[in-house]
Amino acid sequence: MVIEALHLKRIRTDVGDVAEYTSFRDGMNALALAVMDLKDALEALDRKVVKDLNVIDGEIAETKRHISELREIVEELSERAPASIEEKIEEIGKLVEEKVLPVLDAVEDLKGMREEIAQAVRLVRSLNLRIEHLEARIVGVEEELRRLRVLVLGSPGVGRWALRKEK
Repeated sequence: MVIEALHLKRIRTDVGDVAEYTSFRDGMNALALAVMDLKDALEALDRKVVKDLNVIDGEIAETKRHISELREIVEELSERAPASIEEKIEEIGKLVEEKVLPVLDAVEDLKGMREEIAQAVRLVRSLNLRIEHLEARIVGVEEELRRLRVLVLGSPGVGRWALRKEK
């Protein structure tokens, strides 16, 4: 209910104008009804806010659970990745030994053939460049894993604050 103005009937007396009793009573009743409507609206708003906050609290809890799962996955990745990268480097080293050493042996056998030697040298250089490229990529992957770990786990000070805040 909207009350813009209470219109009161006035009675003239010797001391001045006075509001008529029934007019005053009706105006006060209208005001009381408006205040009660306002109270009801505030109570409804309060119930809605409580309901919305409970929904948000549930969503926050679900988000925390997902973040916890992601944190575990990243920790597992960061533990497995260096070992896996080292295994791949060892495999590459073995392949290089298997492929390069026979080429070098062939170079010894074919000293008289200049063109074949030049080609073998180019292959070795190309293979060396590829190995350097792979090493650079591995270093990049390790850096990305460290950054990802910092992003997920946070810095040591931030992590402790987040843990204290969660409790």
